[in-house]
Amino acid sequence: MSAVLPGPAPSSGTAPTAAAPSKHVSPNQRAWARFRRNRLGYLSLWIFAVMLGLPQKATALDIITLKSALVSKAFITNCVAPDWFV
Repeated sequence: MSAVLPGPAPSSGTAPTAAAPSKHVSPNQRAWARFRRNRLGYLSLWIFAVMLGLPQKATALDIITLKSALVSKAFITNCVAPDWFV
């Protein structure tokens, strides 16, 4: 007894057609695509970026708020700067 496998019927002697040529991809693009397929590496990149970016944002925000606090304190005390270096 022979089993019939499902699927396309065999062709009648025609040659397979050539695949469409793919567009050119630079080595950097191939490396980046290969890296993005590595899920653990890609997730680690995002975690590292967040860990690197949050302290920078916090420092910048702290400097801005500290500067504004010093400026507002100077205006409250009739624009008299403290004598820190005297």
